[in-house]
Amino acid sequence: MQERWVDGDAAGASWRRPDPQSAFSPTEVDPMQEIHTEWTLLQEAFCCKRRLALNAFDAWRVHSQPSLGTARAAAL
Repeated sequence: MQERWVDGDAAGASWRRPDPQSAFSPTEVDPMQEIHTEWTLLQEAFCCKRRLALNAFDAWRVHSQPSLGTARAAAL
């Protein structure tokens, strides 16, 4: 169930509270779609972190074994 919020009065009050009349309706985002989207974002974040870790490892390896770095640079 998705919770909606009721804003303060039209005079610009800054309070907010949950709307007691709110309930999931077909016009709102499907919770399964939200889960799928969050899962996709987690996968992308994992792949990005994995890529960063591999790049860091590669940089360390090249730094610790310069002969590999020269061979790799020549191959590129």
